[in-house]
Amino acid sequence: MKVKAETLKCAVFLGIEADDKFGLVGTGFFLGVPYEKDKTQQHTYLVTAKHNIDPGRGGCNAFRVNTKDGKSKVIQFPVSQRWYEHPTETVDACLCSIEIEEDWDILILPFEMITPTGMLGNDQWITNGSDVFITGLFVNMPGETRNRPIVRKGSIAMIPAEKINTPIGEIEAYLVEVRSVSGLSGSPVFWYASSDDLDMTAVFESQGVHSPRGIKPVIRQQYWGLLGLIQGHFPVTEDQDREPHHDNEKDQKKKIINAGIAAVTPASKVRDILDCDELSTQRDQDEAGH
Repeated sequence: MKVKAETLKCAVFLGIEADDKFGLVGTGFFLGVPYEKDKTQQHTYLVTAKHNIDPGRGGCNAFRVNTKDGKSKVIQFPVSQRWYEHPTETVDACLCSIEIEEDWDILILPFEMITPTGMLGNDQWITNGSDVFITGLFVNMPGETRNRPIVRKGSIAMIPAEKINTPIGEIEAYLVEVRSVSGLSGSPVFWYASSDDLDMTAVFESQGVHSPRGIKPVIRQQYWGLLGLIQGHFPVTEDQDREPHHDNEKDQKKKIINAGIAAVTPASKVRDILDCDELSTQRDQDEAGH
């Protein structure tokens, strides 16, 4: 599958701005929620991995966005920036409301693109082995004058029926066979399928969706949707295949390596954050003011 250049515009780079320098850390993307009555307008949010923003970890205080004049600019978050998180502490996702400026050269993903959980784990729809791609920051080649997101492709390795044990605790996540490296945390993860692989009519009818403008064709008879966002790589220790149980101090000191499997925070968790009372009320107030 070819990924159109337009698709790459959904990714923005987050980092730390200090002393007139901007150090890149991770990736984010824009998501739009349409107004209830006027679907031509939308509330916009910047979504990323929570650890990118956490002062004790990523510490990002700004993001770099491409502009329509062929350049880019760094936007610093206000000190009072309100970040919304999932009520479950181990969900590695957060978002903030953001005003889009006219000169930004970006792609805002529609809210409807969030994949319903009912589409996952079913052999007729999206399941183990389904194709995925991500786009985000490659710290070794971020671009000098503009963001230059990379694309990595792979497949769903597992849609677990139970939580996964990770360094940040037990989490709900999908596993994808896409090697995650520094900078890709927070990157959007998309599934894609052709009509030969996916009965889209059955999918839409099962969800009560008649005009799915979010899940749209990439090229003729090909579709894509938002699976989630990169939490990080799934770590294993050296020789773990020969020594599956590492409970003692010696084992814990073994070198952590990248297994080539990335953990993906489900897009449904982003939906949960957007559905919180505070944001719902905020959207109602914004719409009442227009």
